[in-house]
Amino acid sequence: MLPLCLFEFSKVVALDGSIYSQKKTAGLTEAGNAAGVFVGLSSLKCSLQGTAYLPAFSMYGDYIIGGVFSIHANMHMVDNNYTTAPEPLRCSGRIDPRELRFARAMIFAIEEINNNTELLPGVKLGYQIHDSCASVPVTVHVAFQLSNGHDPVFYTDNDCSQSGAVMAVIGESGSTPSISMSRIIGSFNIPQVSHYATCACLSNKKQYPTFFRTIPSDQYQADALAKLVKHFGWTWIGAIRSDSDYGNNGMASFLEAAFRAGICVEYSESFYRTNPRSKIQRVADVIRRSTSTVVVAFAAPGDMKFLLEELAEDPPPPRQWIGSEAWVTDPHLMSFRFCAGAIGVAIQQSVIPGLRDFLLNLSPSQVTASSVLTEFWEDAFNCKLKNTDLDMRVCDGTEDIKKLSNPYTETSQLRITNMVYKAVYAIAHAINNVVCREANETIMCDKHIKLESSQVFSRLKKVNFSRNGYHVSFDVHGDPVAFYELVNWQKTDNGVTELVKVGYYDGSLPMGRQFRINQNLTWLDGSNQVPVSSCSKSCPSGTRKVLQKGKPICCYDCIPCPEGEISNMTESSGQMQKKMLVPPNLWSFFLLTKSCQLSWLRSLSTATVVVAFAAIGEMKILLEELARNPSPPRQWIGSEAWFTDTDMLRFTFCAGAIGVAIQQSVIPGFRNFLLNLSPSEVDASFVLTEFWEDAFNCTLRKGGTLKKMCSGNEDMKTLDSPYTETSQLRITNMVYKAVYATAHAIQSAINKTIRLDSDEIFNELRKVNFTQNGYHVSFDANGDPVAFYELVNWQKNERGVIEPVTVGYYDASLPEGQRFRINRNITWVEGVLEVPVSVCSESCPPGTRKVLQKGKPICCYDCIPCPEGEISNMTDSPDCIPCPREFWPNAEKDSCFPKPVEFLSFDEVLGNILEVFSVSGACLAIITAVVFFYHRTTPIVRANNSELSFLLLFSLTLCFLCSLTFIGAPSEWSCMLRHTAFGITFVLCISCVLGKTIVVLMAFKATLPGSNAMKWFGPPQQRLTVVCFTFIQVVICVIWLVVSPPFPVKNLTTFKEKIILECALGSAVGFWAVLGYIGLLAVFCFALAVLARKLPDNFNEAKMITFSMLIFCAVWITFIPAYISSPGKFTVAVEIFAILASSFGLILCIFAPKCYIILLKPEKNTKKYLMNKN
Repeated sequence: MLPLCLFEFSKVVALDGSIYSQKKTAGLTEAGNAAGVFVGLSSLKCSLQGTAYLPAFSMYGDYIIGGVFSIHANMHMVDNNYTTAPEPLRCSGRIDPRELRFARAMIFAIEEINNNTELLPGVKLGYQIHDSCASVPVTVHVAFQLSNGHDPVFYTDNDCSQSGAVMAVIGESGSTPSISMSRIIGSFNIPQVSHYATCACLSNKKQYPTFFRTIPSDQYQADALAKLVKHFGWTWIGAIRSDSDYGNNGMASFLEAAFRAGICVEYSESFYRTNPRSKIQRVADVIRRSTSTVVVAFAAPGDMKFLLEELAEDPPPPRQWIGSEAWVTDPHLMSFRFCAGAIGVAIQQSVIPGLRDFLLNLSPSQVTASSVLTEFWEDAFNCKLKNTDLDMRVCDGTEDIKKLSNPYTETSQLRITNMVYKAVYAIAHAINNVVCREANETIMCDKHIKLESSQVFSRLKKVNFSRNGYHVSFDVHGDPVAFYELVNWQKTDNGVTELVKVGYYDGSLPMGRQFRINQNLTWLDGSNQVPVSSCSKSCPSGTRKVLQKGKPICCYDCIPCPEGEISNMTESSGQMQKKMLVPPNLWSFFLLTKSCQLSWLRSLSTATVVVAFAAIGEMKILLEELARNPSPPRQWIGSEAWFTDTDMLRFTFCAGAIGVAIQQSVIPGFRNFLLNLSPSEVDASFVLTEFWEDAFNCTLRKGGTLKKMCSGNEDMKTLDSPYTETSQLRITNMVYKAVYATAHAIQSAINKTIRLDSDEIFNELRKVNFTQNGYHVSFDANGDPVAFYELVNWQKNERGVIEPVTVGYYDASLPEGQRFRINRNITWVEGVLEVPVSVCSESCPPGTRKVLQKGKPICCYDCIPCPEGEISNMTDSPDCIPCPREFWPNAEKDSCFPKPVEFLSFDEVLGNILEVFSVSGACLAIITAVVFFYHRTTPIVRANNSELSFLLLFSLTLCFLCSLTFIGAPSEWSCMLRHTAFGITFVLCISCVLGKTIVVLMAFKATLPGSNAMKWFGPPQQRLTVVCFTFIQVVICVIWLVVSPPFPVKNLTTFKEKIILECALGSAVGFWAVLGYIGLLAVFCFALAVLARKLPDNFNEAKMITFSMLIFCAVWITFIPAYISSPGKFTVAVEIFAILASSFGLILCIFAPKCYIILLKPEKNTKKYLMNKN
C-alpha cells in the first residue's frame, strides 16, 4: 500500500499549474482499487496501492511512533512465476521471544509516558509496531508503510508523500535492515532510533542523516576488544565474523585497532547461517588446526549458534573466546561448555521498574486480540486457544506465564531492552521540546500542533536527560556515549555456565582510564591464570628478534647475540655494541648520557658523520679519549652546548666540524665594564677576590698562603681567559636580554600609588615585546623566545689554529622552507670543500629496488635489479612496478616502451623468400598451362582428360598464390581469406588429381571384353566429381566462417618481450575439419594411385600421381607437429612452406615428365609410343 509517487509506475507531472497523471501499466492489470491521482479544482486526491500490512501491535494517539522488530526470524519464500501478481510478503517460522520482549518494552515505555504528568502531560502517544521477519524486503515495505500512513484515500493540497507519516521510528534490530530502512525514511526527514544496530557505517551522516541509536557504535566495541586483547598480552589471535554488515564492518574496525596495538592475526574467516554446511565446517577446521589460543568472534547470535554446534561435534583444543556484545550475553549459547571462560563486552545491565509485571500481566483478552501474542502463547504452552488443530490440545486457562522460562520472561539482565526503553524516551523528550512549554512552573502541551517529523528530528539531536539512572544523549553522529560491561562466562559449583560482570569500558573517560577490570576472571579450562597466545615466545636477554620470512611481525626466532655483543632486555631487536671495547674511563660518560647504543667512533663504525648532543664536560672526556688514538676522519655535527666552547678548539681532528650556535652579539660598553675592575670592587666581593687571585696567581691578603702578594700592577686587559673573551658574546647576551625583559615588565606594571606584586610582573612579562641593541625580545605562550641559531663551522686559519666561523643561520620566525640559510663556504673534515658522503648504502639507481638488510636500520639496503617485466623509474624505489601488458622494460629497466609487434611481413628476408617461391610456383603453373595449350592436340596432352589437366594447373596456380595471403599484418578479412582460400583451392587440386586417377583406372577396365566402365565415368561425370568434392569443402568453410570465423589477435603469452600479431582460428574444429577433409581426399587418391601404378602402358600417369601424393601426404603429416610447436610468425611460415612444398610436389611429379617429352622428346609424343605396352 504504497503511494503512487513512491512505488507504482505512475508519474505526477506539473505543467502550467495543473497536475496530470501518466500511468505506465507495464503489462499489469489494474484491480478494483486501482491506483491513481485524481485532480480536482482545489485538492489532490491520493490513493494507496497494494495490500496494507497490519501492524503486530498498534494504538491510536495524538502522535504516532513507529516500531520495527524481528519478531519472526524468517520470511516466507515464494517462487514467483512472473505471470501473476506476487503474493504479499509474510513471516514464517517461530516467534523470537527476545524480540517480542523488545516490542512489548516499547509499549510499556509509551504507556508509562502517557501516564506521566511531567513528560508530555495531556498528550497521548500512539504506536504502530511491525514485524520485519529479520529480512530486508519486509523492512523496506514496512518503512514505506510507516512513511505513508493507513488511509486508503486522502486529499492534499500539494503532494502525496507526507500523509500519515509517523513522528519517528524505533528499530531495526539488525544493521543491514536498519541501513535499508534509513535510506528510505531518511529521505522524508523521519528520525530513526535503533536499539541494536551497531554497524559503525551508520555513523556516516552523509549517508544516514536521520539515524540515531541508543546502543554504542561498533567502532567503540572494536576498540574495547582490541584493548582487552592487548591488556592480557595476547599478540597472536584468530578472528571470525558474520558475513554481514555487522560482522564485516565490526571486524574491519577491530583489525585496524589490533594492527595499531601490535596484535597479529593468524586467520580471519567469515560465515553466515545460510551458508552450506561445508563452508561452516571449513571455518571450524581452521579454528581446530590453528596455533593461536585466542579467538575473537564478531558475530550475530544466530551465526555463532551454527558454528558452535559444528565445533561441538569435534571440540577443538582449548580456546579462549573473546566475544562481541551481540552473542556473548545470549543465554542460549552458554550451553556450549567448551566455551566456558569466554570473555567479551556487553551492553550495560539495567533495571526497568515495573517492566517484569507488565510483561507477565497478559490477560486472555489481550492474547486473543493479537495474532502475535496468540502465536507466542500457543508456542510457549504447546496448546491451541481455539479448537482448530486436532493434533494439539486446547488451552484450558491454567497456563501461567509467570512459570514460563524463556527469553521473554527473562528480565534479570536487561541490556538491549533498556536500549528500546531509552529510545522511546528520547523521542518523547524530542516531541516534548516542540509541543510543550513551561509557564509558572507548570508544563503546558498543545496536542493540536501539527507536528512534522523533521521537527522531531532536529530536537532529537539535542536531547539530554537521565532515566532510571541511565543517561541519554547523542553526539554529532547520532551515537550515544560508549559504555560496555566486561562479562565473563564462569561455571558455577553445579557446572552451569553463567554470565559474570568483571569490569567495564567507558568511552567518556580519558584515554588510559577507559578500561577497568575489578574482579577475578575464569579462563579456559576453568583456570585462573591468563592463557598465553603468541606466535613466538619473548626473546630473553642475550638474544635478539629475527622476523620469520613471510610471517606477521609477531612471528620471529630468537638468535643469540654475536660474540662481543649483548642485549639487556627482552624482545630486543638490536644489540649493545662491543661492550668489551669500552675504555674504563669512558663509562662515566655513557652512564651520564644513558646510551649504550652509540656507534664506536674508531674502526668499528662505518658512518662518516657523527651527531653529538652532549654537554661540554662529557664531550671533553670523549674527545680526550679519541685524541689518544684518533679515529678515521669523521664529520662532527655539534649541539650549541659544546660547539662554541673555545676550549674544544684544541682537538684538531675535529677540524671541519659544523653545528648550531646561539647568535653572536655585541653589547656596547660591556668589555670596558668587565675590564674596569678597581681594587675596592675586588676587595668588596669574595667572588671577585677569588677570581683575581686565581687569574694572577697571587693573593690580596697576607698570611695563610704560599702565593706571592699581588703587587697592584696586575692588568685585566692583558689577561687571556673566558672572562675577558668578548669577541663572541652568545649566552652573555641571553642574560642581558633577560634583565631588559624583566625591566620592561616592571615598567608596564609599575604604579607609584600601589604596591608592586610578582604576579603583576609575571603577567606583564608574558607581554613584553621590544628590541635592544638590534636584538628582538618577546615570549610565546610557552615562555620561549623565537628560535634563532647561527650555523658555525670549525675552520683552520692560516696559522693552523681552529676557530669557529659563522657560515649561516636558522631562524624559526621565517616561513617553512626559508628558515635555514648557508651564506659562506664550509670547510669539511680534513679541510676539503666537498660535502662528505655518509650513507650506509648507496642510492639505488632506476631499474633496481631497495631490499632492507636483515637486522640493519632502514638506511642499510641492497639494490636488487627489477624482475623481468618490471621497472623502477626513480632513485631509491622501494618497489618495482610491472609494465602494462603491451609494454616491456628497456635494458636499464627504468622505463617501459611498446613491445615490438611481430608478424610475417613482406619486407623481411623470410617473407621475401616465400614470396619468390610463391610467385615462381604460380608462374611455373601458368607456363605449364601455356605449353599444354599450345600442344593440346598431341597425344600426351589429350591422354587422361586434358580438361582436368588445365583445371589442375589452374588450381595449382591458386594454391601458390593463396600462400601470399598468409604474409603481412593479419586483418579481419585476411584471416578469413587465408584459411578458406587455402582449403578450397587445395580440395579443388586434389579433386582434379583424384579424377585423373579414376580415369586411369577406368580406362584400363574399359579394355576388358564387355566392359562399359568409361560410359559411366566420362567427362561429364569427371566434372561433376570435381564440383561435388569441392562443394563439400566450400560448405565446411562457410559453416566455419558463420559460426566462429578466424580473427586477428595479439598474442601476448608466447613471448613476454614482444607481441605476436596472428590469426586466431576462431573454431579449432573448423580448422582441423578443413585440413582433415583435404587429408581424407589425399589418402583416397593415394590409395587409388597405388592400385593403378602397375597397369601396363609406356606412359602410366598413375605412377606420377602416386609419387606426388606420397610427397603431399608426407609434407602435411610433418606439418602438424611443426605447426603446433613453431612459435610466433614461424607458425605462419611453416604453413606457407607446407602449401608451397605440396604444390611444387604436385606440379613437378605430374607435369614435369610430360613437359619433358613435349619439349625435349617430341618423337615420343605419339599415340603408338604411348600405347606400346613394351
